[in-house]
Amino acid sequence: MIEPVFGQIKTGRGIRSFTRRGFDAAAAEWKLIAATHNPRKLHRHLLATAAAPITAI
Repeated sequence: MIEPVFGQIKTGRGIRSFTRRGFDAAAAEWKLIAATHNPRKLHRHLLATAAAPITAI
């Protein structure tokens, strides 16, 4: 079973294959993609909450 994070990264960001050749280059590319996964999710969340209307209790 593929872990959900790998599926989210591949589907949501449209990453189908590595653009660099060689194991070391592909590993470095994957590390960059994985390192930017959570900050991108946080950024999208912050944008969505900033645009949401404030409701009174």
